Amino acid sequence: MTSWRTRRKALWHPLVGEFEVDCEVLLVSERDQQLVLFTTEPGTSGHEALQLLKVVGTQDLGQVSH
Repeated sequence: MTSWRTRRKALWHPLVGEFEVDCEVLLVSERDQQLVLFTTEPGTSGHEALQLLKVVGTQDLGQVSH
């Protein structure tokens, strides 16, 4: 049996703080597997947080060259 569950979840990240995402879980019980998707609607604070993390995640802040 395959089924979907949808919930809203609050996530916390040290750079952007708390934000909400929609969490959808596809359950495939015959195979004991789950597929978890986190999504946001454009224009929401959750979407803005994920967009910021997409940029911040590409930067190396560990070393500064002079």
